[in-house]
Amino acid sequence: NTFKVTIELNMALPSNTVLTISGFVVSTPADPNAASRRDLAASGPLSLGDVAGSTARSLLGLVRESAGSSAPATGMGYFDRTLGRLTLFLTGSGLDAGVSYSFQFSLRNPQCQMSPVMPCIR
Repeated sequence: NTFKVTIELNMALPSNTVLTISGFVVSTPADPNAASRRDLAASGPLSLGDVAGSTARSLLGLVRESAGSSAPATGMGYFDRTLGRLTLFLTGSGLDAGVSYSFQFSLRNPQCQMSPVMPCIR
């Protein structure tokens, strides 16, 4: 699935702030093949993309997949499969209040039916 995310902040976030999107269910006991394949993604850097046709600012030049003030923007986040979350580390001047930012990323669904979950952005 491709997840398209647009956020608009009511307060500015400075550089080196960490954004986390959590709530991704990474396995289910009803899936007999879960151990033999990657049902979402392996933990590690996850490529982000621009949302075609979006009028929001792109987040790609403002994030990286690891912490540290000297790390350059990579347009990537860090996906933690075990915890079911995507972490974005802000670079540059951070994000402005009242501005919409967008990005997209793809994860593969497990091969069995799952109950819906409510994601959380922090």
